[in-house]
Amino acid sequence: MKSMDEFYKEYEHDDPGNKYALKEVLRFVPERDCRILDVGCGSALKSMHFRRNGNYLVGIDISTSQTNKARKVLDEVVIHNLNHSMPFKDEEFDMVYSANVLEHIFDFRYVLREMWRVLKRGGVCIVEVPNVAYWPNRLLMLLGRELIWIGVGKHIRAFNKFNLKRSLSETGYKDVKIVGSILPLPKTSLRVHFPYLNRLFPGLCFSLIGLGRKI
Repeated sequence: MKSMDEFYKEYEHDDPGNKYALKEVLRFVPERDCRILDVGCGSALKSMHFRRNGNYLVGIDISTSQTNKARKVLDEVVIHNLNHSMPFKDEEFDMVYSANVLEHIFDFRYVLREMWRVLKRGGVCIVEVPNVAYWPNRLLMLLGRELIWIGVGKHIRAFNKFNLKRSLSETGYKDVKIVGSILPLPKTSLRVHFPYLNRLFPGLCFSLIGLGRKI
């Protein structure tokens, strides 16, 4: 049987939507002197880029091997099982962030509520999840084929722009909006990316970015 570290290490990879998702997320990262929490940080591939003018970066994750990597780039890292209450005070962070985590958790709404609890009033929550309605998946569904990300041994939760927005709203976030990470052509030597279409048609994109505020 795989250890917990081995299980989650399989999901630490640089997916083709990473740089585009990061570009979108950086638009909402506080500019200075803020505390930022990365929930399920892994090796902090993205949150390491949130360091701006005194921002203090905290990561939390269950994997010892991945948090050892995160300690090299974050200010503070906590090993913790997200199925339990996070060891932080109420309203401790100016921004909470989570990428490619919720789709692996049975009670993902509990995690969203915990993120809401530790977020300051006026703070922003940003979550990234794979989009089950990614346009190639729509074709695969019509053909009766196995979907990307969904299947035996894969993600246990499937998100599209509608249930992600509803989940954020139902767990207390306000002014919720959804954007996409990348809307590419099929894999070819061109790898064309259409700028701004990810904001107009998030439901077709590779992954989704949900944003909400605590009012």
